[in-house]
Amino acid sequence: MQPPNWYAPPRTDVAPNELASDLWRAPLEPGTFGIRGTAQVIDTVIGLIVAFVAGAAGGFVVGVLAAAGIVPPGWESRLEHAGAGTFLMGLFASLFYHAVAESLGGATLGKVICGLRVLTDRREPCTLPKAIGRNLAYYIDSLFFGMVAWSAMSNSPQRQRYGDRWAGTIVVYKRSAGQIPMRNPALGITIAFAGYIAIHASMVIIDAF
Repeated sequence: MQPPNWYAPPRTDVAPNELASDLWRAPLEPGTFGIRGTAQVIDTVIGLIVAFVAGAAGGFVVGVLAAAGIVPPGWESRLEHAGAGTFLMGLFASLFYHAVAESLGGATLGKVICGLRVLTDRREPCTLPKAIGRNLAYYIDSLFFGMVAWSAMSNSPQRQRYGDRWAGTIVVYKRSAGQIPMRNPALGITIAFAGYIAIHASMVIIDAF
């Protein structure tokens, strides 16, 4: 059996009004569970490294403030016993990174490396509310080592996990998108990482008090 011919080269022999219709009908190659999982692993590993560096930077600031007498004594112990608030802020930092990167640039760094882009199901650039919605639902889709997402994607022609269905998004290979307008992911990733670093560094400074 022949595999589906997802990819269709962009056409140049159509009028502008026909081109919009062509963009809607053009076949798109959805990202599979495997490649999307790979992108998520890449984002997780990079996120852990960046969080460690941001935490170290925050610790340096705390040390300077402690030397100046601004931070109360015992801050080392307070940092060692960070509570649930720190964990929740870590989740918020991850949500911030993914939502901002996908809404401003259509992809996180992991998705860029894997050649993926996030669009709305109407083939338009992903918006911030949709990016937030799909990434909030990730905590449901990731249950049982991602089997919830795998089950949903197996029964979806567009390989949508539950977060994609609820938010109205799709994840496709950039190479199959043809002339569909897409944003440059560089700006979104830069702003997303800047916020991610600021959140993690701030968490360390706040916990020290």
